[in-house]
Amino acid sequence: MRGNVVDVDFDITEGKPAHVREINIVGNTKTYEEVIRRELVLAPGDVFLRSRLIRSLREVFDLGFFAGPPQVIPGRPDENGDIDITLKVEEKPAGQFRLGAGFSQLNR
Repeated sequence: MRGNVVDVDFDITEGKPAHVREINIVGNTKTYEEVIRRELVLAPGDVFLRSRLIRSLREVFDLGFFAGPPQVIPGRPDENGDIDITLKVEEKPAGQFRLGAGFSQLNR
């Protein structure tokens, strides 16, 4: 027995590409913002591309200063679909240096 055949047509219209308005960086207390920004391959004014955002996150994490990749907090899109992006970083604890010495009567 053959089932019924249904034809379905989709009409897909691509919208206007979204642009990045601002990129805010929060959570950095020791690392200068410009150090983080120079690793970003996505910049304000660029067309938003997920692949460039992911690469930016990887580049920032590869600096070695952070406990994990930045958390992305997207803003609400405006009437054109353009967005602000906030990158929240968590810095690793600062390194510690210890020096110890000892003396004993047995070492004479």
